[in-house]
Amino acid sequence: MAENKTMFDRMKELTAGLDEQVTELFRNENLPDFLRTMSHLTGYSLSNILLVHRQRPFSTMLMSFEKWQEQGRNVTRGQKGIQIITPAPYTIEVQRDRLDPRTHAPVLDSSGKPVKETVTQERTTFKISTVFDIDQTYGDQYPAIERASLDRPDVFVDAIQKAAGEPIFIPQRLSDTGAAVFAVQELAKRITGREDDLSGAIEARLAAYTVCRYYDFEQDPGDSFEIAAWAQGKAAPELRESLDTIRRSSHEMIRNIDRNYIEICQERGLSLLPENGDEWSRALINFTDRDGDYQALIDPGADGFAIFQLKQDPALTRIMFMDSDWKARNGQQILLQNYECKYVGQLPDMGTIPEKLEQIFTAFNVDRPQDFKGHSLSVSDVVAVYENEHLSCHYVDKFGFKELTGFLPEQSREKAVPVQEVQVSGKVSVLSRLEGFKNAAPSVEPIKPKLGRDAR
Repeated sequence: MAENKTMFDRMKELTAGLDEQVTELFRNENLPDFLRTMSHLTGYSLSNILLVHRQRPFSTMLMSFEKWQEQGRNVTRGQKGIQIITPAPYTIEVQRDRLDPRTHAPVLDSSGKPVKETVTQERTTFKISTVFDIDQTYGDQYPAIERASLDRPDVFVDAIQKAAGEPIFIPQRLSDTGAAVFAVQELAKRITGREDDLSGAIEARLAAYTVCRYYDFEQDPGDSFEIAAWAQGKAAPELRESLDTIRRSSHEMIRNIDRNYIEICQERGLSLLPENGDEWSRALINFTDRDGDYQALIDPGADGFAIFQLKQDPALTRIMFMDSDWKARNGQQILLQNYECKYVGQLPDMGTIPEKLEQIFTAFNVDRPQDFKGHSLSVSDVVAVYENEHLSCHYVDKFGFKELTGFLPEQSREKAVPVQEVQVSGKVSVLSRLEGFKNAAPSVEPIKPKLGRDAR
C-alpha cells in the first residue's frame, strides 16, 4: 500500500518546475499571456500566480467552492479545481517565564527560580487549497467591481496623474486610449524606479502592459526578441525577482488608480458604472435622440452598422480579446447574451463589406467618435452590418474579420437574409427587431478582408 504523503511532500510536488516555467515564459513568447493572468491576480504571491497560470491560464477571480456558494454561485459540474498554496494559521500553548510588567525582568519565586506561565501563541504554516475561477461557476451575477475605466477617459488619466504625484506631460492629439497608455507607462517608470538601466526599463514596460491588460485596453509589451535576449543567461531566481517586481509595481499602480478614480468620481458626482445600454434598440434610441438624424438607420433600404463589445462582467474577462481560434480550441461560443451594443452608426458609402469593415476598424481606433463609450475596436468585438436589406455579423479577429452565422437570430446559417421589417412611427425599422431577442450560438465562417492587422 502506498505510503500517505505529508502536506510538505504534496506542496513540494505541486511547486516542482516553477523555475523552469519562469525560464520558458521568456523563451517562448508566452510572457504576455502570463502577464494577462497576473493582471487580475497581483495580490497573490508570484508562486501562486505561476501555479494558476499553469493550471488555468487567464483566470480572473478565484474563490473556494464554499466562498462561491456564499456569493450565490455554484461550481459547474466537472470543473477541475485550481490548486494553490495558502496560509494555515494555528495556535499552540507554550510555557515561558513570567515577566514583571514594570521592569520586564523575570518574576522569581521564593526559591529564586523563574515563575512559569502558559500562553497561547499564533503560528502559521502552509497548505494546499483548491479554488475555482469565476468562469467555472454559474448563478447570481457577481456584483460589478468598482474600478477605474476608460468609459471616463478624463477621470482615468486624472487618477493616474494623482497617483504619480508630479504631473505627467501627455502629448497632444493622442486618442483616449493612447493618452491612457502613455500615462500608465510614465507612472510605471516612477513606481519601479529603475528606468535608467535595461532591466528597469523592461520591468517598467511590462508592469505598464500588465496594468493595461487589467483595464482591458491594448498596449504593446515591447520587442519579444529584446526581452528574450535580456533574459538569456539569467538564472531563474533573477528572472523571478524581476517578475515579482512587475507584480508588486502593477499591484500598487492598480490599487492607487482605482482608489483615485473612485474618489474623483465621487467628488464630481459621477456614476462609477457604465451608462451604456444592453440592447441594439436602446443604442438606436440614444443615437436618434442625440443627432436627430435617424434616416440612415430606419428608412427602407438604408444601411447601418452596430458595434458589440463584451459586457463588463468578471466572468467574461477570460475571453476578452481572444481570437476565434482560441475560442474554438477552448470550447467558447460567441453569444449575443455576453455582449452589449456600444454604438450604432451609418455604414460607409464606398467599398465592399470587408473594405467597409476595415474603415470602421480604423475609425474606431485612430479617430474614435466622441460619443463612443466603448474601448477601441479590438479582437473579440462584433460588428453587425445591415446593407442592401441583408444582415451580417463579423467577429474582429487576430487578422481581419470572420463572419458569424447565428450571432443574431435573424441570420440564416447558410447566408445573410433580409431582416424582418417592423413599422415604427410610420417608417420601417431594421434594428428594432433586436429588442427582446434570445441568444443563439453561432458557427464561425471565415471571410477574407482586403486588409489585415496585427493581433490586438
